[in-house]
Amino acid sequence: MRPANHFLAILVSGMIIAAHATDDAKAESIESYPNRPITLVVPFAPGGGTDIVARVISEKLGQATGQAVVVDNRAGAGGTIGSASGARAAADGYTLTFATASTHGVAPGLYTDLSYDAVEDFAPVSLLVTTPFVLAVKKSMPVDSVSELIELARKNPGKLNYGSAGVGSSNQLTVELFKMMAKLDIVHIPYKGSGPALVDLAAGRVDLVINDMSSLLSYITSDRVKALAVTSEERSPTLPDLPTIDEEGLQGYEALAWYGVLAPRDTPPPIIEKLNSLLNEITQAPEMQERFQSMGFNVVNWTPDEFRSFMISQIEKWTEVIEVSGAKAE
Repeated sequence: MRPANHFLAILVSGMIIAAHATDDAKAESIESYPNRPITLVVPFAPGGGTDIVARVISEKLGQATGQAVVVDNRAGAGGTIGSASGARAAADGYTLTFATASTHGVAPGLYTDLSYDAVEDFAPVSLLVTTPFVLAVKKSMPVDSVSELIELARKNPGKLNYGSAGVGSSNQLTVELFKMMAKLDIVHIPYKGSGPALVDLAAGRVDLVINDMSSLLSYITSDRVKALAVTSEERSPTLPDLPTIDEEGLQGYEALAWYGVLAPRDTPPPIIEKLNSLLNEITQAPEMQERFQSMGFNVVNWTPDEFRSFMISQIEKWTEVIEVSGAKAE
């Protein structure tokens, strides 16, 4: 063999051995996953509803894996800053993103300059829980059902108002969907957060809201507001006597808040499968189901593909509502 050919043969052989070694190391790394702490990027500030659910999950995932799961709160721009950082993370399973209806359902239709693709830049892991919103009115409102509210609003176009957490918030879009489907004219009053809107609802300064159940529960149980219906397809176990908006005659109406876990795209499928299995085991545990139900959440047990399909349908739905309502990001 000529020296040049001999050298080439050695080089190719070395490359093949190196490739096999790399593949073996990668396979071993996946098999031993996780063998170091995991970061869970939460795109909202500490103390809010999203953060509370994320910390419950991170604690249990840490116990299940034997590795610390560190919550990294990266708030700003409606959750899109943290979500963008999660999309850019290494696809090794050690940085996960906590996804919400806002960041991966509403944001794609609301922000024209979104720095991530809510579907293509992520690998869905697991949809964890959903929760309906609640349609509530001030105590003095002369209605006791959704049908009566619709009738009152139709007789008084432009005279009723609703409060929300701000322009482009889920609290606005759920009412805009209600208005769109029922063909109503109700004036929007944006607040800086849902808290002030609920305070004014209880004080009678705003007529109605559609707000997440966890925030409204204390107002409902203390009889400071009048709850008319939930926004899910089925009644909520947390408020079983409350009908759905669909039941009340506005057929097809549904709006959910939801939380799930995503990994960066190209994360190895075995890691996705392992995480999905672990998270489903965590949320299906009886004590966790009881804990989430007390917070107004319904546990979901879906595959990554089912979660992906759900996200796509949510983006399509809320993009249409945004276009019709003219909502814009603040």
